[in-house]
Amino acid sequence: MALEKLTQGINWQKYAQMEKNRYICKPEQLLALRVTKALDDQEHKELYLRLCKYTQEAIIEQALSFVSDAKANNKGKLFLWKVKQIKNEWLKNGKSPRKIVEKKKGVKKEKKKNLQEDLFSQVK
Repeated sequence: MALEKLTQGINWQKYAQMEKNRYICKPEQLLALRVTKALDDQEHKELYLRLCKYTQEAIIEQALSFVSDAKANNKGKLFLWKVKQIKNEWLKNGKSPRKIVEKKKGVKKEKKKNLQEDLFSQVK
């Protein structure tokens, strides 16, 4: 659902030409690419990726719309300031600005656990 929301109206051919060797497999990565393109700040792409991974999408979108309307020399600095300001507002209202990131369970561990259970059931 989040990926569909983020991908509306995106010209994929344009991104394919610009990012030939990049693999986008998560919505956070797409959002981070949008932020770097909007801010014209390719040097700090990793920073925006980490920010998009651990921050609510609504905060990022609100800050991005604020920065795109503003005329500033350093849009990256203005963007990070606005993100911090919005996060503080969310905390005052009792909302959590952090995104819950689920860690994937290792397939090998699950297989090993199932194998151990099978072995123990045969022993009994």
